[in-house]
Amino acid sequence: MNIAVFTDTFLPMTDGVVSMILNSSRELIRRGHRVKIFAPKIEGVEKYIKNLRNLEIVFYKSMDTPNEEVKLSAVWLPKTIRELKAFKTDVVHFHSPSMIGIEGIIAAKILHIPIVATFHTFLADFEYMKSIGIPKILIKLSSNIIWKLLIFIYEKADAIISPCKYTKKVLLEKKIKKPIIVIPNGIKFNNKQLEFNKKSSNCLYVGRLGPEKNLETLVKTFKFVANKIPSAKLIVVGDGPKKKTMQNLAKQLKISKKIIFKGKIENEKLMKKGEIFKKCALFINTALAENQPVSVIEAMSFGLPIVAIKTKGMPELVNGNGFLCENANPKEIAENAIKILRNQNLRYNFSKASLQKAKKYNISYSVKKLENLYEGLKKITR
Repeated sequence: MNIAVFTDTFLPMTDGVVSMILNSSRELIRRGHRVKIFAPKIEGVEKYIKNLRNLEIVFYKSMDTPNEEVKLSAVWLPKTIRELKAFKTDVVHFHSPSMIGIEGIIAAKILHIPIVATFHTFLADFEYMKSIGIPKILIKLSSNIIWKLLIFIYEKADAIISPCKYTKKVLLEKKIKKPIIVIPNGIKFNNKQLEFNKKSSNCLYVGRLGPEKNLETLVKTFKFVANKIPSAKLIVVGDGPKKKTMQNLAKQLKISKKIIFKGKIENEKLMKKGEIFKKCALFINTALAENQPVSVIEAMSFGLPIVAIKTKGMPELVNGNGFLCENANPKEIAENAIKILRNQNLRYNFSKASLQKAKKYNISYSVKKLENLYEGLKKITR
């Protein structure tokens, strides 16, 4: 099959959406399909795409906005239609309800190509909107408007993919009428056995350093951990607008030397040998608006116990392989992290459970479900 993927988020950004698109695209190509990605051309992308063998990409010129996650792309419908025709597209799959995603919908409708959509982000969520600076007084009104827009856009798809059961439940409550299929975010599973690092007391965070990730809580959490376990360090992989805020807070709390910022690391390089994961004892995620974070699944695949906040899809990932905290309370999160760091038996059992649970998220399983969905839609529209 020939699958056209439309996304407003792409390299050199290294968030979970980009990782998921690249993981599934590589696996589809490995299985004999063709994939063409329609994405914004962001400065610095050239050095990343050199290694994307057999992956075809159509770039749209883009410009920055005050929110570095959002790009304004110069979409051009005649160009998009021409590309889809030349590609002999069987399915259009969009991953963002924004400019390029909507371009894909319009072009697919004109050409009578079946459409699949993945619901990645709760853009209308209270915590997400609060994190990006929308005043509290406007959040309820804005949330209602955004949900109506999201429903309008996603209803244009012939099928909607939800990464987890929680998201499917929310979409059904919003009266989405189109079929909703749960297909988890998949990863390339490199680690075959548990490599338990008894000597490490390091905590790890991997992800975008953006306002929606609640990273001040992460730094405050680690202050409590460092007070109790002086040998512990927090390793932070990723980049984003909140990096400076985190560094300033670490300085204020006098733990600057204990937090190591590794910067942005390409996902394939990060996962290939897993050296950073193997140097750590556990993974901490303090985000409040997560759907199904790929970084948590990746950490699980290297046997790391997880400490996170009990929100949205997280209970489906963390169950018997770590602790979920009821609130974004740094002291409570730290206490759970300390329990794991101080108790080798608990940590070992959580590590084994993480590795076992991660096997369910092997990219081959997710892509097999994708193939079945694509094939089914292709038959219906013939």
